[in-house]
Amino acid sequence: MSAGIDNFLRPFIGPAQTAVLEEMLKGEEALYFQELLSDLATDIQAMPQTGETDGQGDKAVAHLHYFMGQFDFWITERDIGDGTADLRQHQAFGFVNLGDPDNAELGYISLPELFASNVELDLYWVPKTLGEIKAQVRGSK
Repeated sequence: MSAGIDNFLRPFIGPAQTAVLEEMLKGEEALYFQELLSDLATDIQAMPQTGETDGQGDKAVAHLHYFMGQFDFWITERDIGDGTADLRQHQAFGFVNLGDPDNAELGYISLPELFASNVELDLYWVPKTLGEIKAQVRGSK
């Protein structure tokens, strides 16, 4: 990976977090962050695209987790975007909890809207099934 965040990853990381990561890539722990971002890019590349987890229900795996305060967004599918002007990553599909576990739901998620709200990507997220996440959310009530 080059000494910056590549164009494939940029649509998945908000501008504020990107700025911080760009600085970390210049620091003494640059190698650590290069490897972290390289692994993240590999994981995102392998994620299911829109519609590919249909019918999996609670067995679908959330590959990404975004958070801000008590708001959580778990992503199971990424758009079919490839980063080109015509196929940019704009939305994803996943499970959303806006602080009320009784109203948490599946749906399409606008990544630009998340980033406009300064939601952060959990760089240390370990993929879990929706069933595991739902049990965790219900247990936090």
